[in-house]
Amino acid sequence: MVIQAKFVSGANAAGARPNPLVKAAVREELSLIVERRVSGRWKDPKRYVLMTNAPLSPRLRRDLEAEIGKELPGADISLQGAQDLDTWLDALPAVRLSFPQLLGLRDLEALLGGVVNADVVERSRSLIDLAKELAPVFVPTSLYGNALTVLNSRHFVVLTGPPEMGKTCIARMIALAKVSAGWDAVELRDPADLFKMHDPARAQVFIADDAFGSTEYHPELANKWAADLEMIFSKISPRHWVIWTSRPTPLQSALRVLSLHGPAEHFPEPGKVQVRADRLDPMEKALILYRHARAAELGEEALQFVKEHARRIVQSPHFTPLRIHRLVADDLPRIMSLPVADRLPELQASIGRGLREPTNNMRTSFTALPGEHKRLLVSMLDASAGSSDRDSILEAYERHALPNGAYGSSEVLDMLTEHFISVEGE
Repeated sequence: MVIQAKFVSGANAAGARPNPLVKAAVREELSLIVERRVSGRWKDPKRYVLMTNAPLSPRLRRDLEAEIGKELPGADISLQGAQDLDTWLDALPAVRLSFPQLLGLRDLEALLGGVVNADVVERSRSLIDLAKELAPVFVPTSLYGNALTVLNSRHFVVLTGPPEMGKTCIARMIALAKVSAGWDAVELRDPADLFKMHDPARAQVFIADDAFGSTEYHPELANKWAADLEMIFSKISPRHWVIWTSRPTPLQSALRVLSLHGPAEHFPEPGKVQVRADRLDPMEKALILYRHARAAELGEEALQFVKEHARRIVQSPHFTPLRIHRLVADDLPRIMSLPVADRLPELQASIGRGLREPTNNMRTSFTALPGEHKRLLVSMLDASAGSSDRDSILEAYERHALPNGAYGSSEVLDMLTEHFISVEGE
């Protein structure tokens, strides 16, 4: 059976009535159908489903069905409006977990108030508040799907990768979707929180964000987890999920510590529970960019500008989701205020600045680094001929390192790799 589905947003920052917006979007879609049919790229569906977060009055439903029916006379046409979507979201928690972006279409407090007990909401309030801001812009990438697959089978996942790639966002959106299904969501600072909050009678998801340190590896944190690892895994079950997020180097250092404590044999094979959060493809980043632009409510002209230049914006692997947010929030309104001829040059300049200039998170991380780590980063400016291979960086560091440092040069470089730098020739 051939089914064609289309989602049409009825949201509009200027307060325009949704009927003209939905009608215009449907006409645009039908014109595309005509083009595809002529080019041979379209097969008329037996069912055509249109969903919108705008309310559909009986008259608007009839009008849209008539317009669609003219182009698809043999199709069974189904229209789902705002009330229908609300009913779906309220009744189907599995849909909310698989497609968490739908939570951005629903009044979240109304949804939680309607389907979740007030005590669950209260216990999970801090995570709900953090995740609410993510819902309108979140994109469930393949990494999100991978994390869910691991959690469904192992009930424990490690989201690992460089900073600013969305590890925390994935963890919090999973938690929000599970809260909407009646689970408690708990942020962990150390293992003691898990033992204190664990309730065998309740379904719970626990998140240990930056479990082994946010800027560098903290052995004391790894030792805490290692000491209690066997008991921690005895608490994990289909109704008790644990999510760790960690930068790669702290995680690898922590795993070495865990292996020395004996209970490491109870730790799942690391490759089976780790999900790398730095493998976003350009299409996924383009969708993240578009959802940020929509949520910023900058108008249709800005959205068209983003669509036209999306590939140019996200093509660099270093243009992270956080940099996408910064571009939309800080630069795009200013770019759209310029004359049309000046917008593209300014966009290119903004992309360059976004890649060159550190984000506030990176500044904070750099400030928190020990002196030896800062010295290695500065030493890179003195690497031979601007080289970025490992040997050149280590040679430059040896020229500038202070005697009797706490770490060897290779160890310092390993600690910084994938947090501040990527090293060629590994």
